[in-house]
Amino acid sequence: VWDGSRREARTLTRLTARLAGAAALVVVAQVVVGSARSAGDWSGAVVGIPAMVTGSYAIGTALRLVGALLLATGCAALRSALRAAIAPIAGGAVDVGTRSTDIAPDRSSTAAQRVRAAPAATLGAGLIVASFAFVGHATTAASRVVATTAVVGHVAAAAVWGGGLLALVVTLA
Repeated sequence: VWDGSRREARTLTRLTARLAGAAALVVVAQVVVGSARSAGDWSGAVVGIPAMVTGSYAIGTALRLVGALLLATGCAALRSALRAAIAPIAGGAVDVGTRSTDIAPDRSSTAAQRVRAAPAATLGAGLIVASFAFVGHATTAASRVVATTAVVGHVAAAAVWGGGLLALVVTLA
């Protein structure tokens, strides 16, 4: 249950989907710029890409890219469901239908299918957070288990904080 207006719910899902799409573009740009840096100039930007997509860096990059795309897709599906089947409940709150049965008893309805697609957003966010276990400090530390736990914990906390801040800005605007 989203305890807010339809406009706020649609705005939050639209912003999250756009930010996830931008994140996917940033991941691609990181690979191109990283390969150019390793080659020493921009002429090696495309030639050096195979070297950038190997090892744990490739796993982290793939997780970020897939996660960003799933997050954008899931938010777009949730936004469609909000438009198609939002139901007002007591006190002005809005039920966004976290389960398909909240919106339509017929599980084959298009609204129900759209809402079931929303877990893709959660999976995408999880993949993005998990990607940090494969790049950076987590891979270079002496105690990899401790470093990975700390990095993933910090990224998850930052994501919750940033998402909460975004929701607060949208709600108070």
